Amino acid sequence: MTSLSTNSLAPHTHNRLQLGEQILNLMVRIALKSPKYRLISRYCAMSDEELARLGMTRADVARKVYGPYSCM
Repeated sequence: MTSLSTNSLAPHTHNRLQLGEQILNLMVRIALKSPKYRLISRYCAMSDEELARLGMTRADVARKVYGPYSCM
């Protein structure tokens, strides 16, 4: 008996999607370990009053962390 499959590219597509997902997960893990990300997270967790005591507003957070590389 002969059989024919027309879905021969499916395994390759699945492997590419898996690889893309793995790369994305690696990039996320790297970003989460960044000292700048942790600093941003710490400032974002503060209340407006706490930021005001530091002489900052929420709009200042990115400039404070990224300096001249901030486009905000």
